[in-house]
Amino acid sequence: MLLGLVIPAEVLVGGMERGAWVPGFRVGEVALAVCMLFLIASPAWSLARLRRHALNRWMALLVLGALAMPLAVWRLRGNGINAEAIQAYAWAARALALYVTVVPLDLTEGQVVAVLLAAFWSVVGSAAVAILQVLNFPPVVSILLAYFKSPHLFERLSGLSNRATGLAANWHSLGIQFVMALVVGWQLWSRRVVRSRWLLAGMGLLVVGLWTVRTLTSAVILLGLVAMLLWHRAAAMRIPRRIILTGVVVVWIGLVVAVVTLTAHTRGAAFTTLIPATLYVRAYYWAFLYLPVIRNHLVFGYGPIMPVVNAQSDDSQIILFLLRGGLIGLGTWFVVMWRVTRFGRVLSRQGGLRELLGQTVMIFTVALCVASTMQSFFTYTGVVEFYWVLVALASGRETVLAMGVSAEAAARVSDARRSPPSVG
Repeated sequence: MLLGLVIPAEVLVGGMERGAWVPGFRVGEVALAVCMLFLIASPAWSLARLRRHALNRWMALLVLGALAMPLAVWRLRGNGINAEAIQAYAWAARALALYVTVVPLDLTEGQVVAVLLAAFWSVVGSAAVAILQVLNFPPVVSILLAYFKSPHLFERLSGLSNRATGLAANWHSLGIQFVMALVVGWQLWSRRVVRSRWLLAGMGLLVVGLWTVRTLTSAVILLGLVAMLLWHRAAAMRIPRRIILTGVVVVWIGLVVAVVTLTAHTRGAAFTTLIPATLYVRAYYWAFLYLPVIRNHLVFGYGPIMPVVNAQSDDSQIILFLLRGGLIGLGTWFVVMWRVTRFGRVLSRQGGLRELLGQTVMIFTVALCVASTMQSFFTYTGVVEFYWVLVALASGRETVLAMGVSAEAAARVSDARRSPPSVG
């Protein structure tokens, strides 16, 4: 099924540099466009199924506030709209395109599970490449150097870091993809949708993959999710919650110390304060380099072209949205994320596959929003497709749910149509 190739296409080849195989384009972009065109042309796709979905208006708002309005303001300021300007806001267009492609598809529960498994195993494959890169396996190193060039890769080659860049060409993107795949794998396993030792082996490989990137953001998010799981199941496991809380705090402190110690030299910062070097440098960039620019363009943002400042990157989704769309762009993103979270919460109370998808979307949204204070995850190739395909799959399982309907009422509506998930 073509839908099962959408996420793997971006995870496995989305990090290839532009023009590597197709002049002017990334291979992942071409593969994604081809898959979406064939899906829309397939008999399983019907525009009528797109109507009356709870998230329709919010997806329209996302494109209006995060794409159309910033480009219009940029043009009204006398600037031209070129490929670089469009690319800056392409994540919003891609989110809408995925939503419009996936929601109208008539999918069985077995097909939805197959899409989740395809996403999971593609990220496991990416983790295997990252592990081989850290082990300096010559064929993998040669391929990455030939087709997956990036600043992070050159940082690794120059000896400034020993973290994996893998097929994403970016260790931050790799790390969050590993966390997302772990969530999907655990959801499939714990709900007995798929009971296979291979699934557990894949999750083990993802944990090893997380070690190869050693990003503090992904590690903290994963630890937070584990803590939430243990806290939720404390009664069933007969473990006092104070022990769980103490263990999480101890592990978190150890994790912060370990990761910060390993990565501090890549930032050229010394431990002169209690603030981790990675956070200290980010805070300096935000307060003294980007904040003056944001203050002068607060409502609509500076524009799609990043201002010339002496910083490696903005290192924050919030800062990036303020720069590119101002308070309007950032506010649009917050509102849409809030509505998606609410939708996931309502769907997660309906049981069966809807519960799995709703809970996964809710976890993804909260985790990515928290992590985005430190990195621009909502614009990373692979992460964008993984997240929005899951949102669209969840929306596609519910055609009559409205955001104003209570969870209990929504559950009653779905009772007549509920069926058990496929068992793989």
